[in-house]
Amino acid sequence: MPLDLAVCEIFTALDFRRDPTDELIAATSIVHNAPRVTRDRKIKKSKLVPFARL
Repeated sequence: MPLDLAVCEIFTALDFRRDPTDELIAATSIVHNAPRVTRDRKIKKSKLVPFARL
């Protein structure tokens, strides 16, 4: 998925700090409402990122 202004805006407003690549993936999942799967505890605590229910 392309990196666009919407992703960049969400990227700066995330409620966690991690590796910039993880932050970009999380921002992209928010913008495109694409549930994310991760084992990262810091990211899993986010109230913004949509997660897949397994």
